[in-house]
Amino acid sequence: LSLEPDNHLNFIIGENGSGKTSILEALYLLSLGRSFRTRLARNLIQYHQHKTSLFANLYCEGNDIPIGLEKSLTGKTIFRMAGEDIHQILEVAIKFPILLLDGNSFNLFLQGPKERRKFFDYGMFHVEQNFISLWREYYSILKQRNAAIRSKVNDSLIILWNEPLVQRANALNLMRTKFLDQYQKILEKNFSHLIKFDNLS
Repeated sequence: LSLEPDNHLNFIIGENGSGKTSILEALYLLSLGRSFRTRLARNLIQYHQHKTSLFANLYCEGNDIPIGLEKSLTGKTIFRMAGEDIHQILEVAIKFPILLLDGNSFNLFLQGPKERRKFFDYGMFHVEQNFISLWREYYSILKQRNAAIRSKVNDSLIILWNEPLVQRANALNLMRTKFLDQYQKILEKNFSHLIKFDNLS
């Protein structure tokens, strides 16, 4: 299948089982290297085939950027962008951001703070240049600190991890607070129209 979507807004219409969700799944797969419906590679590949291939031409910052993905039955994924092999999926996600709203999106409200942090972290990934490196440093230090605690090493060695962990946690918290303040203004502006509509009804 080959598609050339509009630059602004696209509606995908069709009968049940005609492939509407498959198109969305293909876009998601190209951006994040995984499906939102399955973790099994074989569910993404046509019967009697050993791999699936996706290609797109992105128009980004005034340039055409070709991207391609190949996923085999073994689970191996090959990504290429502008003719180069991609080893970090984040390189594609930066150029091709995707936000999926589906039946599970209510987890943002119904589940714990982990889901909400994940949602805002994904937003910050696209607007804060230093976020991803800081986020990686924080979780790397946290992982090493937790490993030290489990191995029951001397407390003085565990304490060494505390200061760099707190520094990065504070920096992440400041980023999240700033992002949340900006997000709240957008929500208040948009929800004000809904509230007025609700009062009229």
